[in-house]
Amino acid sequence: MLWFEHRQLAAEVQRLEQRRADELKQYAELLAVGQRLANDKQYQLDLLKRRFGYTAPDETPIAVLRDPAK
Repeated sequence: MLWFEHRQLAAEVQRLEQRRADELKQYAELLAVGQRLANDKQYQLDLLKRRFGYTAPDETPIAVLRDPAK
């Protein structure tokens, strides 16, 4: 009985360690994006353009509309 419980606990520890490693990797990726957002002006502008339709003062905004009949 003890051997079986030990195997179960070892499997659970392994699963939790893998989950922690995955979460640490995801956290590191988020930190990298945060650093880039904080320091890279071109990345900030690209993000503003893609997500919010921002245009710089010297740019001409163009809106492409879909035909609702199609």
